[in-house]
Amino acid sequence: MTPEQALADGTIVFQAIHPEDRGFVEQTINHSKKSGENWICEYRVINEGVVSWVLGRSKPEFKPDGTVIWHGAILDITSQKTLEEELRQTSTTDDLTGAANRRRFTEVLSWEFERLKRNGAGYAVVLFDFDWFKRVNDHYGHHVGDLVLRETAHRIKNELRTGDTLGRIGGEEFAVLLPQCDENSARQFAERLRRSVEQLRFIGFDELGGTITCGVAISDRTDEKPSQILVRADQAMYRGKAQGRNQVVVFDYNDQDSG
Repeated sequence: MTPEQALADGTIVFQAIHPEDRGFVEQTINHSKKSGENWICEYRVINEGVVSWVLGRSKPEFKPDGTVIWHGAILDITSQKTLEEELRQTSTTDDLTGAANRRRFTEVLSWEFERLKRNGAGYAVVLFDFDWFKRVNDHYGHHVGDLVLRETAHRIKNELRTGDTLGRIGGEEFAVLLPQCDENSARQFAERLRRSVEQLRFIGFDELGGTITCGVAISDRTDEKPSQILVRADQAMYRGKAQGRNQVVVFDYNDQDSG
């Protein structure tokens, strides 16, 4: 779009705004017009099919006839936005598996915890790690261990619903947060994961396979901290390890002090 085109028809400028951002941009313009404050807005534009980010800054001038003219500039900030997204991904994503890192998973878990307190929206956590994973690293090397973690995480992501979160908690330990999920559904989900991983084979290592043990825990409105559900899931998982591994165990309050 040339400056001449923009001057000839102001609607062209508005039409270039990404459809999802038009309402927001219009709100900021109206606010500037009513308050007299400078207009400052970041939004997306589409030019010949290419989406870019821009930053608009301008000062309103109020004419005697009631019209408003804004004086300022619109700057392309696409490179800055791209860098911000890369930094965001780095800070919230596990580099090896692409799963949420522990910090991000804890953050999302906290959101669900607060939502439970507000409106009773229950959720579940499935915690799991690999059975005998140290043997893989010792026998094949850490590069193959990394392959197992990466491919397994990819397989698990295919099982997730929109809104579910897979997180790498540490080492070979992962957790899945399942919003709006009851005990039975969480158990079925964990069992699907267990079977899926059990059937997984790796390119170049057909003889290499593995299993996982899953611990399932359900949200509890009496919890005082978001992390308490992870403690319950961890207890269930280690009960499964003690019972022979490669299985799904649901946390039971009646069992927490036994075994």
